[in-house]
Amino acid sequence: MTTPYRSMNAYLKERFGERVQKVSLDAGFTCPNRDGTKAVGGCIYCNNESFNFSPDTSVKEQLALGIEKARRRYGAKKFIAYYQAYSNTYGSPEFLYDTYSTIYDFPEVVGISIGTRPDCVPDAVLEVVQQFAATHEVWLEYGLESSSDESLRRLNRAHTYSDFVDAVQRTAGRGIRIGSHIITGLPWETEEQMLQTARDIASLPVDGIKVHNLHIVKGTAMEILHRREPYGLLTLEHYAKIAARILAILPPDMIIMRLTAECPDDLLIAPDWTNQKSEILSAIHAELRTLCPGGL
Repeated sequence: MTTPYRSMNAYLKERFGERVQKVSLDAGFTCPNRDGTKAVGGCIYCNNESFNFSPDTSVKEQLALGIEKARRRYGAKKFIAYYQAYSNTYGSPEFLYDTYSTIYDFPEVVGISIGTRPDCVPDAVLEVVQQFAATHEVWLEYGLESSSDESLRRLNRAHTYSDFVDAVQRTAGRGIRIGSHIITGLPWETEEQMLQTARDIASLPVDGIKVHNLHIVKGTAMEILHRREPYGLLTLEHYAKIAARILAILPPDMIIMRLTAECPDDLLIAPDWTNQKSEILSAIHAELRTLCPGGL
């Protein structure tokens, strides 16, 4: 599908001359808002079972299996190791280096992407991650979700927007690509607050963004709250309109890593359109054509 913005797939094809497929990994990390360091219970929307990991398998085995599966399914020959589950910089520099070094056993792995929180990257950790940038495409993907501190509190993130700004500023200039994740459709936020998060990210040296619609996952604190008093969740059409407005705010060279959320059907509570990826993207593209008829 041709996109009216700079997609992650397009960027990687420019960079490497062919399709590059991510392989998701669970290296056994936790988070400081789970283990009691800053809070307990984790983010109220989080259930990492929705990512289909094999946490009882070593990282090396997960990577080998993921590469073989992607080869068969997509015909891919190059791969990015995606450390996805929980906060993947939450450990000692020595442990982190050993964990990430698994990629050196796979010459077909051309990059590493590390999902984490903005309060889990002291300079010593950034120095470890920076070492891999000398030989590989390296991304640090910071979960922000919203630039509203009130929203972060209600989500039990246990960090602030200023933590995110600090992490981005200290990461910039190290040869590391910086990604950000946001959630659109938090029921207590206005549309203007959602757009403000996009403006705040646009003002920073962020290279890429994942925009997710809020969805309720089984086994989360948000599911319990939703069952007590159902949230007013966005319709597909409303989400498409907001996502298009977000894209119009972001710099045209920013890499759009995702525009949809995904969840296994047996874990998805609502909304029922969450996994309709092609329909969501088509609706966003239609909104963009209306909003920016001359293109982004």
